[in-house]
Amino acid sequence: MSDQQQQPPQHHEPGWNDPSAEIFIGHATTSTDAVVAVAQDQLHAKLTAILDAKRTTMAVLIYPFCNGTHQFTLDQQDRMFKDSEQRLAPLLERLHAHQVASPLASLLDQVVESYNSQNQDETGRLLQTLSTLYMDEAKWTVGLRRLLS
Repeated sequence: MSDQQQQPPQHHEPGWNDPSAEIFIGHATTSTDAVVAVAQDQLHAKLTAILDAKRTTMAVLIYPFCNGTHQFTLDQQDRMFKDSEQRLAPLLERLHAHQVASPLASLLDQVVESYNSQNQDETGRLLQTLSTLYMDEAKWTVGLRRLLS
C-alpha cells in the first residue's frame, strides 16, 4: 500500500465535465494577432503608396523647372518631402513588424482613408486628434501631416 501512495498520479481521461484542452491553446489570440498583422500590412501598403505617389509628383514638378524661377520653391518642397519620408520611416518599420498598438493603427487607417477619399476637412481633424492623443509620436506625426498637406 505504501508503494501506491508514492507513485505519481496517472493521467486521467477527460470526463464529461472537464473543459476541452483547446480553450487553453489560445486560438482566439492567434487569429486576433493575424487580423492585426494583416491590418498593419495593409496600412503599411497604403502609406507606402502615398509616399510613392508624392515622390512621383515631386519628380514631375522638379524636372520642367530645373532652370526656372520656381527652383527655390521646388527645392524647399523636395527637402520637406525627404524630411517627411525620414520621419515616417520608423512608423513604417513598426507597421512592417506589427508593433503599432491597435488603437493607433485604427486611427492611422482612418486618416489614410479620409486622405484617399480627398476629404481634407476630415483628414485635418483626424490628424489633429492623432497629434493630440499620441504626443509621444510627434516625430512621425509631423512627417505625416506634411505628407498629407
